[in-house]
Amino acid sequence: SNENVIGSEFYLMERRNGLIIRGTGARPRLVADGQAAEGKGIFVMKGGNVTIENLGFFGARVRDRNGAGIRLERGRLRVVRCIFERNENGILTSNNASVELQVSESTFFNNGAGDGYSHHLYAGRIAALEVMGSYFGPARTGHLLKSRAKATSVLYNRLTGEGGTSSYE
Repeated sequence: SNENVIGSEFYLMERRNGLIIRGTGARPRLVADGQAAEGKGIFVMKGGNVTIENLGFFGARVRDRNGAGIRLERGRLRVVRCIFERNENGILTSNNASVELQVSESTFFNNGAGDGYSHHLYAGRIAALEVMGSYFGPARTGHLLKSRAKATSVLYNRLTGEGGTSSYE
């Protein structure tokens, strides 16, 4: 089983003053297994123009029950073909009014701490959220997608709790 593989391969490159983190081959699985950057999640993004592609984020849990596969605090982030499963939050943003988040072709499944305060994707008071072509399946008591962004676009997605305990679909 590759359940405990932590980032077996990924490819980094700079392009146009931005960072691209791309999993190669079979999707690398980043399994938190009790570890968290800054006590917040698997990846904590603090600025720049970053693209993350083809990675799996699993099992982000922290003491305050707010662990995220990706925690976006500042900058612009594009997430493409990623999987978020069994995290307290799949993706969680700050309330920074200049943050922009774009998610496409990604899967969110079985995230949430079970308390109703953690979600598959929670965009705080940011500038913009765009979610396109993604699947939001059963969540553990939280929302499938929650946004307080100034501008939110949700296009061509499948959002369905499918018998889970999601609080909102």
